[in-house]
Amino acid sequence: MSSRSMGRDDGRWGALLWLGLMCGAWSLPALAFAVPEELAPVAAAQEEMAAQLAQIQATLAAMQEEKSDSERTFLVQQQMVLQNLEVLMAELSHLYHSVSFIADQVYEPYVATTTPTWDLRLAAEAGFLAPLYHRIKYGKGGDTFDYLKEGGQDVLFPTMRMSAELRLGQAHGIIFLYQPIDIRTRVNLTRSLNMDGTEFSAGTGMDLRYGFDFYRASYLYDFFGDDPGVELSIGASLQIRNAIIEFMPISGRGGYVNRGVGPVPILKMRGRYTFPCGVWLGGEVDGFYAPIKYINGGKSDVEGAIIDLSARVGVPLQTGVDLFLNTRYIGGGAEGTSSRPAPSDGFTANWLHFFAVTLGVQWDVRRSLD
Repeated sequence: MSSRSMGRDDGRWGALLWLGLMCGAWSLPALAFAVPEELAPVAAAQEEMAAQLAQIQATLAAMQEEKSDSERTFLVQQQMVLQNLEVLMAELSHLYHSVSFIADQVYEPYVATTTPTWDLRLAAEAGFLAPLYHRIKYGKGGDTFDYLKEGGQDVLFPTMRMSAELRLGQAHGIIFLYQPIDIRTRVNLTRSLNMDGTEFSAGTGMDLRYGFDFYRASYLYDFFGDDPGVELSIGASLQIRNAIIEFMPISGRGGYVNRGVGPVPILKMRGRYTFPCGVWLGGEVDGFYAPIKYINGGKSDVEGAIIDLSARVGVPLQTGVDLFLNTRYIGGGAEGTSSRPAPSDGFTANWLHFFAVTLGVQWDVRRSLD
C-alpha cells in the first residue's frame, strides 16, 4: 500500500476513533444533567453506537485477510482500541440504567396542572453577612464613626432569615418575615470619640453592638397567578424596626446607648420563573425613600431610605421542598433631627450597605400534602 493510501486509512480510522471518543465525552454531561424521562433516548443512542462499533470491528477483521504484515498490525491495534471503546460504552450504559433507577426513586419534579386555592410556604435561610460600608454619627457636634475601619466590622458575621407566606387563591399572598441583625464587636479606639456629647478617649477598650432586627408584613398580588411556573407580584410592606446601638467601655463605666422602635412603609416587588425540570430563578426587592415626616414613620423631618434586594436559584429536593442559594443586598439609613431628651440635640446620621450570601430551605405545605 502506498504512503498516500496509508495516510488515507490513518485519517479514516483516526476519524472513527475521534467519533468514539466524542460519544463518550458527550455521555458525561448528559449523565450530569439528565432527568428520568431524558435517559431513554440517551440509552438508545448508546446502543446504536455500540452496534456501529461492532460493525467496524467486523470490517477490520475482514480487511486483515488482504493486508501486509505491517498493515495487519496497524489494523489489529485499531481493533483493540475499538474493543476498549465498546467496553467503555457498555459501562456507560450500565451507569445510565443505575442513574435512571435512582432518579426514579428520589427525583420527582413538581408540575402543577392547577393552582391550589391556598398554600402555606415556610422558608428559612442562614449564611454570612458582609458589611461593605457603615458609618454613624449622633449629635451635630459628634464624630462620624466608621464601623469598618474603626469598629471591627471588616469581617463576616452570621446571619439568618425566616418567613411564612400564605397564598390565597391564584393571586393573593400575605408574608410575615423576621430578619435579625445583631453585630457585636470588641475594639480599642484609635482616637477620641464623641457620641452625642458622650466622650471616649483614644485607646479605650469598647464593646460595640449594632442591633437592627426588623419584622415585616407584606401583601403581594401576582399578575400571573394562573401560571404556577411564572410569578410577577407587586405589593407593599409594613416594617417594624427594633434598633439597639451601643458604645460601651469594657470597664463598664459610662457608655452610650440609643434604642428605638418604629414603623417603616415599603413598596415590594417579586418575580420567579420555574423551568420544566423544576429548577427556578427568583428575585425580590423591598424599598422606599422618605424625605418627609409621617411618611417615613417618624414624628419629625428625617430623611430615610431602605432597600432589600435579593436574587436566588432553587432546586427541588422532593415534592414541596426546595433548596435555594440566595444573594442579598441591604442598604439604607437615616439622617436628620428628631425629638430626644436633653442634652441630646436629636441629630442622627446612620448609613450602611450590607451584602449577604445564604443557603435556605423552602417548604410548600400544600404541595407536600397533595
